[in-house]
Amino acid sequence: MDNLGDFFSLIGEEKKKDKEKTKEILGEVSLGDLFSSLSEEKKKVKEKTLKKEKELDKIKKNAKIFETFLFNETPKVEQSAIKAVKVLETELVNLKSTSYKSIDRLMRGISAEYNITPTKLHNQFKEKHNLIPDDWIKLQGEKVNISNYEDIYKSSNVS
Repeated sequence: MDNLGDFFSLIGEEKKKDKEKTKEILGEVSLGDLFSSLSEEKKKVKEKTLKKEKELDKIKKNAKIFETFLFNETPKVEQSAIKAVKVLETELVNLKSTSYKSIDRLMRGISAEYNITPTKLHNQFKEKHNLIPDDWIKLQGEKVNISNYEDIYKSSNVS
């Protein structure tokens, strides 16, 4: 029986050594420590998720503002350009001199009045007539009303 007692005491000592090795490797870890560190990590992950959601919301909000700006401004500019082209047509026909300088001065005046660039006016005119204003007025030569010639642009309302 003595051998049997020694056997069980050896087993007990081995268990103690295993526990000490485990404790040495892992350190003093309790379930409370484990759950508190898990809780902290969970909070950190939640904070990161909330931060990302806020950033995404901000990006969406900015995108919506930009989209609104793009789609609301374009029709106003287009309407302005269309009216400016009509005025340009009328004024070109009544222009005394159809030199480049006269047409350029006229287009700059109309552009300023309708708050568009001369290039935009030129491109809109070309899109409508498939001709630049210089060439278009040459084709209109037969239809020019010579009683109303002027070289200075004056505002006229064309609807």
